[in-house]
Parts: sequence; C-alpha cells; structure tokens
Amino acid sequence: MLNPSDIQQDFVRLVIGELHRHYGVDFAGYNRNFIRRRIASRMNRLGISAPMQYFKILGSDVNEFSQLLQNLTINTTEFMRNPEVFLKMEKFLLPKIAEEIAGNSLMIWSAGCSRGQEPYSIAMILMKLRIPERMTVRIFATDIDEIALDTARKGLYDAASLSKLSPTDVKIFFERKDNGSFSVKNNLKKMIIFKKHDVVDGQSLGKFNLIVCRNVSIYFTKNLQMKMYRRFYEDLLPGGYLITGKTETPPTRFIKEFECVDLDNRIYRKA
Repeated sequence: MLNPSDIQQDFVRLVIGELHRHYGVDFAGYNRNFIRRRIASRMNRLGISAPMQYFKILGSDVNEFSQLLQNLTINTTEFMRNPEVFLKMEKFLLPKIAEEIAGNSLMIWSAGCSRGQEPYSIAMILMKLRIPERMTVRIFATDIDEIALDTARKGLYDAASLSKLSPTDVKIFFERKDNGSFSVKNNLKKMIIFKKHDVVDGQSLGKFNLIVCRNVSIYFTKNLQMKMYRRFYEDLLPGGYLITGKTETPPTRFIKEFECVDLDNRIYRKA
C-alpha cells in the first residue's frame, strides 16, 4: 500500500502541470498533502506503486485522468447537504434578501457547485417561497470540473442523492424515470446557469446578493484562500451574504469585511 508521503514534490508538480495542460485548471494553490493523498488513493486503487508508471497511465488513459480530477474536486452527492443550513436559507436568509432588494433581480452564485445538487436545492427553496413570481432570479453555478457540470446540466440523479428531501419535494421538483433515476424538472433548470469557472482566477461573473461556497477553501493554501475571499468581497453587492462550509471561516484579514450573521451555519454579510 503506497503512503502519500512516498510521493515526492517533483511528481506532484508534474501531475499538476498535466492537469493544467489538459483541463486548463491550476491546482498549484491546492494543499500539497491533500493532492498527495488523492494521487496515492488512485494509485492504490489501480495497484500501482511506481509514480512514473501511474504518470504513463495518465498520459494514455483519458478515463483515469478524469477519475483523478474527480478525486481532486470532491464532488458531493446529496441535495440539501447540511439541512440546517438550507432551513436557515428558507426561513430567514432568502426572504430577508428578497425583502431588501424589493423587486430587483436576485443574483446568486453557487461556487464549486459540483454535480449541481446545491444550486438545485437553492432553486427549490426559491420556488417554495414563490420568489421567482416577484422578481427575476439568476443562479450562476460554477465548477472547474466539466464532467461534474455535465451531470448538473442533465439534472439526472439516483434515489440515494435525494434522501434528505421530503417525499413532497421529490414529487414536485422531479420526474421519476423508468430506470429508477430522478430528473430535475425544467422550471428549476431554467433558473440556473452552469459554467466552468475558476473561483479564484476566473473572470468576474457579475455582482451577487448571495454567494454560496462550501467546502472549497479547506483544500487551498492560505494564499489562495486570501485571493478567493477577496474575490467574494468584490463580487458581493453592498450588504450581500456569503455562506461557507461548516468548518470554514474567512481569514482574520477579512474580519472587518465580513460581519458574522450566524456562526453555526457560517453565514456572513458584506460589511
């Protein structure tokens, strides 16, 4: 069994370079120990102990390159993951934002959206609150993984990923297929724009009332985290909100930029 510590820095840089060349994604700012663990996981799964042997496989097998990318981008598999966060959105945050903007367009960014469960979950809440009936709503959902985004655009999921949804929500927002999978209905799909985008270095997508970025910064170096939170601050409208993952908080450098609204659910407001 290969240990992550057996993988040298030079090999990590080599793999990072190939990922950048093939996918245009820069993993240089990711935590190196995290990348080592993910590479070791793939090598162990294939029964390979020699790094250069694995590198040759990466060069000849598109599917393995895709598998490694999937491992590095940590795709979530559930709707309403951490239900208490979405309950807070439904009962407090989204009604408050809708009231504050008073009929103007509601702009939301789901950064690091993976296979689409998070932005679709937000869209469900908006529909239940009937907010799209009162104003234009746009949800930008972005990720660096084009394969995950393709799944998100199709909106086709297995029953396990719907386990945290009520039977009523499943009935309202999904169509059951003959093979037992569930397809997101078009009224939700129309609210979301899926786009390949680097949360740190990608071009600005506009100004937002709410940015949701959960469980992304924990894989970044401190320098990349600083750049990411600076981007969020600049892309939030005055008084806009930011939601991070349960173990994430903005760096202390941003303590004056982001006022904590709800520490338990990691909700912050642009000061």
